[in-house]
Amino acid sequence: MHFLLRTLIVFVVGVLLSLALLILQIERNVALFPPGVLSDLSSIPWWVPISCGAGAATIGLSLPKMDEWFQRKYDYHHDQVEWVGVLRCVGIFVGITYASTLAYNSVIAKFSVSLSLMAIGQWWLFDRSVSGFVLGVAVSFTATAVTQIIVHYGIFSFSKPDFLSIRSWLPGVFFSATIAIGSLGRQLAQVTFHLSVYQFQ
Repeated sequence: MHFLLRTLIVFVVGVLLSLALLILQIERNVALFPPGVLSDLSSIPWWVPISCGAGAATIGLSLPKMDEWFQRKYDYHHDQVEWVGVLRCVGIFVGITYASTLAYNSVIAKFSVSLSLMAIGQWWLFDRSVSGFVLGVAVSFTATAVTQIIVHYGIFSFSKPDFLSIRSWLPGVFFSATIAIGSLGRQLAQVTFHLSVYQFQ
């Protein structure tokens, strides 16, 4: 599969997922925007899904490259996940994100730990690679820091923040998203490899 097509597919998936989850969080009063931002469909903050789409494309393209690097450097191999596994992995990410909107403030710390453990369980079930774990942790820290900066400048905020102006479950959600999008990127890269071999033959 052509590089640009892979990029477009992962970007579109990232945009659609983030848009759906953004609307869910707004309806649940988890993410708050300044008055008038969501007065109608045209006023939806489109920079959010576009940024998430760009991030998804970066993750989906980076993880296969990291796999190749780890394989060359440490002779490390991981089991390839089939399309059914990719869909299940994405479904678990959606479930984790949906569950994050249901957390009660009184137990949010325990809930955040549970979500983080679920995200690690997702990695164990569908990935188990060093590259996937390293990228997941890196994205979790980076995306959480960027979110804190955005909240600091008042672009949007969280209702009842419990950890440095944000929700403490956020790193776990970012980790889960990395595993889900990374598995999609891996599978698309695998399709590219098989097509290249077929054309060569």
